[in-house]
Amino acid sequence: MIGYHEAVARLTDGARRLAVQQVALADAFGRVLAGDVVATLALPPFDNAAMDGVALASTDRAARAGSEWAIAARIGAGDTPPHDDASAWDIMTGAPLPARADTVVPVERIDRLPSRTLGQAPRVRLLADALPGANIRRRGEDVLPGQRVLEAGTFIDTAQLLLLAGTGVDRVEVARRPRVALLATG
Repeated sequence: MIGYHEAVARLTDGARRLAVQQVALADAFGRVLAGDVVATLALPPFDNAAMDGVALASTDRAARAGSEWAIAARIGAGDTPPHDDASAWDIMTGAPLPARADTVVPVERIDRLPSRTLGQAPRVRLLADALPGANIRRRGEDVLPGQRVLEAGTFIDTAQLLLLAGTGVDRVEVARRPRVALLATG
């Protein structure tokens, strides 16, 4: 009888690298990457709100507790942000920030004020100071275009598929699946 290490050595000595094939991302689940994968897009692809709340254009100064802000519009995830001169917008998690916005105040740190007159824009009062840059996910903060996101030899599971799709990869090179034969000897 041979030992474990010798048995493994005999098996791997006869093994060779499998051929490479390119597959659509949808067909890559359960496969092994044949080469490194580089992102083609930034992740996130744009500056966005990390929390539900109010986006403010505070001109890079801390917005003080007690300050009141008129809400110009509501921005949902998937919406196009308005291009206006406003200073405050209701915003949902993942929604793109207006160009002028520099902070997001979570909904738990604002107080919605009743309208004083019909047709008046809704207003909010800050319950705590809000620092510029707070609760914002910046473009490319997770992954930059050209960055290696997965290495050759990586097994592709659900998390890897999501990463690849999120960074703009639609086809990957994978190792061909091996053909296996079983021989019953007794």
